[in-house]
Amino acid sequence: MIPVKNPNTESTTTASGEMSVRLRMPRPRGVLQRLLPVPEFRTFILDKVGGFVWENIDGERNVREIANLLVKSFKMTREEAEISLLRYLQMLSTRGLIYLRVEMNREEDQRLNQRG
Repeated sequence: MIPVKNPNTESTTTASGEMSVRLRMPRPRGVLQRLLPVPEFRTFILDKVGGFVWENIDGERNVREIANLLVKSFKMTREEAEISLLRYLQMLSTRGLIYLRVEMNREEDQRLNQRG
């Protein structure tokens, strides 16, 4: 799986070194627009490890590659890195900050291109 950032997000690093991620919220339509005040953005603050993960979600790296970076950068065991990363990615996905794209190997990609 390859984590991909929601294109409706923007991120900055705060003065304290944390990562601030803003998600543009969809606007309600019609009568709901007047009745339900919905903020334009929802902001999430990520700690040091979360910010590291966020910065390494580039739409190219798969989960295993990001876990490898965690092992090297934070002196985690492979198991710790994989478990905590999967939980963290699930939380980011639930909040709408990322989605997970299925990674295809080159043979599968070539077969699909030949069919289409």
